[in-house]
Amino acid sequence: MRDMVEGALPDSRNFRLPLLASDSGVGITFYDRLRRRRRTLKGFWKGYRTFREAVVWQTISQRAKEGDILSGHLRYGSPQLPEWNLQCITLLRNPVERLVSDYHYSLKGFQKRSFLQRCYNKGVLHVAGTRTLSDYIHYLHEHRQVFGNPATSYVVGSNTEEDPFEFMRRNYFHFGVLEELEVFSTQLSQKLNRPVAAIWSNKTRRTGDQPLSPSDKVLLEELLDKDIALYQKTVDFVRAGKAAQPALGLEV
Repeated sequence: MRDMVEGALPDSRNFRLPLLASDSGVGITFYDRLRRRRRTLKGFWKGYRTFREAVVWQTISQRAKEGDILSGHLRYGSPQLPEWNLQCITLLRNPVERLVSDYHYSLKGFQKRSFLQRCYNKGVLHVAGTRTLSDYIHYLHEHRQVFGNPATSYVVGSNTEEDPFEFMRRNYFHFGVLEELEVFSTQLSQKLNRPVAAIWSNKTRRTGDQPLSPSDKVLLEELLDKDIALYQKTVDFVRAGKAAQPALGLEV
């Protein structure tokens, strides 16, 4: 999605952010928290030569111009830029497909590590790297206070919403689903009045390659109940508009 927006706005500067989400620590290891924090600080230093998040936002606020891009895995409301009117764009993916893809991505990452690195890799990465997909699902379900409904958490941020889809409709400049990427790009092109090319590169496996057991599906429905509902409402909304206006696409 970042590449799509960058391609449409070649004169805009893109301020990239690392993963900012901080977990409560419930149900995950100290190593998990340390690894995520290390990745965040590494991203701060690489892009902004600081380890302080407040300095990052201050730097962006000073350097940014109207029409510039802020990209990353950002929860709604997390950018500390009160002087700027931000227009949010997000792209949802089938929650179960995303989880399975994340498992295989983590598995490959674990396998690339040295023997010593594997020895101190604990928590969710270790589970993905050494156990089956079913075991991975069980682990996430056991710690669903941390790992449950990640998409909804990002879409609404700290807001408490009975209907995350309606929140997204009210507060986002544009949204869509990966499975209807052409519709997403067409609508975004209309709103930006710029050509937007649909770009998708994904090399991890899909659920169809590894059937889920009935018990796994039950756990996933509990782990991702809000995400599944949000995704399905979004799919229905996008496809209803697509059917009604096949030539022009849907104005969200």
